[in-house]
Amino acid sequence: VLFRSGEDSFIKGFMVELMKSFTVGSVEMTDFCFTGYSMTQDENGITVTQHKYQQLMDMEKFKLLKDQGDAPNDQVLSDSLQKVFRSALGALQWLAYNTQPHNAYAACYLAGRAGVATVRDGKDLYKILNNAKNDDSVTYYPNLGEPEEWQLMGFADASMNQSVKKGSYIADVMVLTGNNRACIID
Repeated sequence: VLFRSGEDSFIKGFMVELMKSFTVGSVEMTDFCFTGYSMTQDENGITVTQHKYQQLMDMEKFKLLKDQGDAPNDQVLSDSLQKVFRSALGALQWLAYNTQPHNAYAACYLAGRAGVATVRDGKDLYKILNNAKNDDSVTYYPNLGEPEEWQLMGFADASMNQSVKKGSYIADVMVLTGNNRACIID
């Protein structure tokens, strides 16, 4: 997948030469769908969704995670259910990484449970993934205008030894601004 932006002269020059050297499946100018991403571009910016991926997600194959009968919540899942857990976790991570960053903490936490996941972890993952499947979130990248007018701004915060596990944490946000708009890039 190659994304490009620029003037028509860029397409006529560099992109045409690039397309001569590599196999190009298709060239899309406004709407594009690939591996679960749906992208739409207009003069205001680019919108990214994963709605098609979400519609095709088969929650039935993860149902065993929530249907554990009377098993105690702290019981470690069997090897076969650990495999189902990892598969469900992969689906959640794909959504969290691309269009649902609000699910990133859960995905990260549950990733640490892979291999030792309990009945409670499986139930929690199923519930979170089911909600994520029905989440209509989109990621929007606004048109920031001319690149020479852009500004890169960074913000950071840290907490030393204030967590339950007594670890240090830092967070940073990088924002690209222009055209009276802002786009969070990291």
